[in-house]
Amino acid sequence: GKHNLWDINSDSEYVEEASAEAATTAATQTRLSRRRQTLKVLQEFGGYLFTGGAATIVDVLVFSILIQSGIWYVFALGISYFLGLSTNFWLSR
Repeated sequence: GKHNLWDINSDSEYVEEASAEAATTAATQTRLSRRRQTLKVLQEFGGYLFTGGAATIVDVLVFSILIQSGIWYVFALGISYFLGLSTNFWLSR
């Protein structure tokens, strides 16, 4: 009742102005920020693929070598799995 809502932010000292250049600059900064985030995600995903791929290759190669050398497949599987897991751990650090 005591306040006139139409007088809010109508002071001559308080004026907000926006220019087209400021809006364009803000939009450009937003686009650049999104591109950086996208590149970061792609870089992390590439690292994930490299780490997982290397660990899988180690696992399969060790398993194949152990099977061909005559080790029982259950032991070969356990050893190759452990080495693949260790490879994944060390590359992820």
